[in-house]
Amino acid sequence: MRWLSGTVEMLMRARDPVYAQMGSEPVESVPDTAVELPGGQDMIVAPLPTTAAGSIEIEPVITGDFDDLHAEVSSIADQRLEQTMGAFFALLTDITQRTGNVVDANGDAAEGLLALMEKTDIDFDEDGNPALQLIVSPADAARVRAQLAAFTPDQQRRFADIISRKREAYRASRRRRRLPRHGH
Repeated sequence: MRWLSGTVEMLMRARDPVYAQMGSEPVESVPDTAVELPGGQDMIVAPLPTTAAGSIEIEPVITGDFDDLHAEVSSIADQRLEQTMGAFFALLTDITQRTGNVVDANGDAAEGLLALMEKTDIDFDEDGNPALQLIVSPADAARVRAQLAAFTPDQQRRFADIISRKREAYRASRRRRRLPRHGH
C-alpha cells in the first residue's frame, strides 16, 4: 500500500503542475480551516478525502507482467487528480466569490491582472521579488499569454507601481511582527 500510495502521488505531481505545488497530508491529520469572510463571518473548509477504485489479477504480476498493474495505478492517479483538482478549483471559486476577490477581465487579461493585483495581497521573497502565479485554462492560455506580452507602457507603469506599493506594504507588515515573549 505504501508503494501504491507513493507511486500514485508521484504520478499526480508529474501530471499536474498546479497539484505539484500543493501539499498533501493524510486527511485524518488535517483540521478544518476557517476563512474569514467580509462581515466577520468564517467559512469553514474541511479536508477533502478522495477515493479511487481499481483491481488487478495477481497472476500476471507474479509472472512478471506488470502492464495491468501500471494501467490501474495510472487510472487511480487520474481518478484522484480529477477529484482533487475539481474540488480545489470549486473551493477557490467559492472563496473568491464570497470574499469579493473576483475580477471580471472583460476579455482583457492585462487589465484583469492589474485589477486582481490591486485587490489581493502579494507575498515577496527575501530579494523582494513578487510571488505571482496566474493559472489559466489550457483553452485560454495562448490568448492570455499574448495579451500579457502586449502590456502597453501605461500598463507596465501601473504594474510596477502596484508591485512597489504591495512590496512596501508587505515589508511593513513583516516589520510589525513580534516574537512571542516567554510565558505569553
